[in-house]
Amino acid sequence: MATLNSRITVEPGKMGGKPCIRGLRFTVYDLASYLAAGMSEDEILRDFPYLEKADFQAAYEFFASIPERISVLEAVGSDIEISGEREQEWIESHWREYAGRWVALDGDHLVAEAASAREALEKARASGVFSPFLVHVTEPSDLPCGGW
Repeated sequence: MATLNSRITVEPGKMGGKPCIRGLRFTVYDLASYLAAGMSEDEILRDFPYLEKADFQAAYEFFASIPERISVLEAVGSDIEISGEREQEWIESHWREYAGRWVALDGDHLVAEAASAREALEKARASGVFSPFLVHVTEPSDLPCGGW
């Protein structure tokens, strides 16, 4: 078992080798998904009483330690790469149909769509996808990005 910080562990045979909170069957991705869906820390603690307040800070530190666009799996030494490329291609192809909606994707497959992130996450989980890629679809801007 690898310990990535005081509360984040990785075990090859547990949860597919994803980083977990204190060896529990609760991944940092699960925590991030609930937060992205709009749940507060207190709501999450109420729903998952085995979590502790300090677990949130450990997860935040863990995510902050990973450089942009580098997957967590790369950070822990896996050959598998998660880039979000398939999800981005799906969004670029389907934004007109889902503009203004939240979508939950599993790779380039739409799992759920809803008016809120929380509802999209709940629908995705009901369909068996527990850590979907959640995004609010907006119209792409034709304006170039730039600074002063």
